[in-house]
Amino acid sequence: KSQLEHFCRVVREEERPIVDGRDGARSLALVLAVLESIRRQAPVLLTDSQP
Repeated sequence: KSQLEHFCRVVREEERPIVDGRDGARSLALVLAVLESIRRQAPVLLTDSQP
């Protein structure tokens, strides 16, 4: 419930997001690397150039 309330306050511009788009992109890159690693059955390295 508190996450939804926070989201609504952000949408109404009453608060700043706890995480930004860059954090979201990094999380997504990590999840995609995990899925790729599972698919390949091998480690997948994340680089600093990724989000």
